[in-house]
Amino acid sequence: MKKLVVMLLILAPVAVAAETVYVIDQISVGLYSGVGGQEPLIKDVTTGTSLEILERSGNDLRVRMGDGTEGWIDGNYVMEEKPAQLLLKQSQGALLKIKSELAESNQKLVALQEELNGEKQKLSAALSEAKQVPVAPVAEAESAPPSPEEPGQSARFQFSFLWAGISFAMLITGFIAGAVWIKEQNRRKLGGMHIRISGM
Repeated sequence: MKKLVVMLLILAPVAVAAETVYVIDQISVGLYSGVGGQEPLIKDVTTGTSLEILERSGNDLRVRMGDGTEGWIDGNYVMEEKPAQLLLKQSQGALLKIKSELAESNQKLVALQEELNGEKQKLSAALSEAKQVPVAPVAEAESAPPSPEEPGQSARFQFSFLWAGISFAMLITGFIAGAVWIKEQNRRKLGGMHIRISGM
């Protein structure tokens, strides 16, 4: 029992010492009115601020901020890549946007699911109604009197015969007129003599 207590007392400080901590990536750099950092301070510039380089003098840079403020800054405190803190903020913003879009898509999906369930209920109701409709026996269907013809069906049939008759009559008339015309052409070629052809 004593050994167990001693072991716990030895291990307790080790557990506390194993905590992990991280250094904050946040600095502020002075923006001065002249080179070398000896001139009056215009303002403090924090991590992630975008600066446009206007001029270089050794390690000092004359820069312009997004709000139009200009001044000199030590070049050791700037880099071309975006700092990790700014990238993290941008990633968190993109993640929030994706989460918002996902939540909106989930809402649309729920609405579509509800609509689908409603349509399924309508379909099942229609099927149950269709099952309740009695079906006429085959014998009754065969013994049922034939349905009367639609009005105008016989008229359409007669109308077709009328046009067929007119077409046939026009064909015969055209044939006779063609024969007469050929006969007259031959008579004129022969100087007015009329040649009788047997069968004409």
